[in-house]
Amino acid sequence: MVDVRDLWQESPSAELVLRDGKLMAMNPAAEKLLGITASDLGDSVWEERVFDEKARKKFRSFLESQAPVSSGLDASGADGSIRHIRFLKRNIPSHGTLLSVQDVTETREDAEAFQAGYDEFIRVTTDLEDALATIEKQNRQLERQKQILEGELQVAHAVQAQILSQDFEKHTLVNVFGTYQAMTELGGDMWEFFESENGTWVVIADVMGHGVASSLISIAAKSIFKRRFEEASSGKMDLAELVKAANRDLCELTHSNYFLTACAVHIDSNHRLEYLTAGHPPVLYVPADSSRQVELLFTEQPMLGVFRNIEYHSVPFQMFEGDRIFIYTDCLIESVNAEGDVIDLLQIADRLRLKPGTTPQTVVQGMLEYRREFAGSDRLPDDLTMVCIEIPQAAGLRVAK
Repeated sequence: MVDVRDLWQESPSAELVLRDGKLMAMNPAAEKLLGITASDLGDSVWEERVFDEKARKKFRSFLESQAPVSSGLDASGADGSIRHIRFLKRNIPSHGTLLSVQDVTETREDAEAFQAGYDEFIRVTTDLEDALATIEKQNRQLERQKQILEGELQVAHAVQAQILSQDFEKHTLVNVFGTYQAMTELGGDMWEFFESENGTWVVIADVMGHGVASSLISIAAKSIFKRRFEEASSGKMDLAELVKAANRDLCELTHSNYFLTACAVHIDSNHRLEYLTAGHPPVLYVPADSSRQVELLFTEQPMLGVFRNIEYHSVPFQMFEGDRIFIYTDCLIESVNAEGDVIDLLQIADRLRLKPGTTPQTVVQGMLEYRREFAGSDRLPDDLTMVCIEIPQAAGLRVAK
C-alpha cells in the first residue's frame, strides 16, 4: 500500500506544516524552493532566512487571518535569488496548518509586462478621447457616427447575452444555477454547460481585459469548450485532456497574446467530481451535512492561452446527495467594503449549505445580494460570474445539521 507520507515527500508542490508558528515538517520541494533545512524544524528561525522584516510581518498577518490565499511575498530562494511566492493555507485538525507554496515569479513578471502594455493603451486611449471631444464640437457627422457605434455596441451586447444565456432547468443529473453580469456593455467572462449520460461538464473563465477583443475571445472560448465537452462525453478524453486541448486551441486563436483563467468540473452519475483550476480562484465545496468540513478545491496550474503544450491535471473528489459546489470569477473576492476588507469565502459557506427551501437559484441570488450589501454598491469592479451546483437527492430533503 502506498504511504500518503511518501506521496507528500515526492510531490512537486512545495508544502510545509506549521504549528503555533513553528515549522514542524516540510517536503523536499519546499526545501529546494525556500532554502530551509531539517535544522529549521521546531522553531520559527526559518522565517528570518526566507523573508525580510516587512515580508515576515505580512506572512504572520496572513497566518492569523481567515484568508485561504496570501498576497505575493518576496522570498530568498535556495539559490540566493529573490522569488515572488504566495501561500495556500489549510488547517488540519490536531496537526497544524498546511501551507502550499506557489512560485509566481514568472507570472508576476508577465503581469508587470501586461500592466505596462495596458497602461500605455489607457494613455493612448485617453489622448484619443480628448482629440475626439475636440473634433465632435466641430463636426456633427462624427456625432452621428458615434451614435451608430453605440447602437452597434448595444446590438453586440444583446448578441453576447443571447450566446451566453443558459437553460438551467434542462439539467437532470445535477441541480445548477448561475449568473453572469458584465461590468460594461461587453463582458470578458464566459461559461459553458454540457450534460450527457456520462455526466455534467461545466467551465467558467475570465479573459484578461475588457471590451470588444475580450468579448470575442470569450465567445470563441465558449465554442471551443462546447466542442471539447462533446468529445469528452463520448469517452474520447478526460477533464485534464479536455482542458489541454482547449488551451492549445486558444493559443492558436490568440497567438498567446491573451490569457484567461478557468475552472472546469465534471460530475458523473455516481457523484464523482473532477475539478481543475488554471490560474483561477478555488472551488468552494460545501457538504450538506454541517458536521463535515467545508473545503477550498484548487489546483496550481497556469492560465489558458499562453503556453501551448503545457500539461494539465485534474483532481477527483467524491460528492454526496445534497452537497454543493460554488464556482465564480475573481470579481466576487475582489469586492471591497468600506473598511477595505474583501469577502471571506469560508465565512459565507453557511449561505451555500443545503437547508429547507434553498436551491442553487436562491443561493446564487442570495450571494448577489450579499455582495451588493458587502460592497455597498451595485457597481462591479470586474465582470462577475457565479455558478452553484448541487447533487440532487433521491427522496426528499435531507436537512443539513
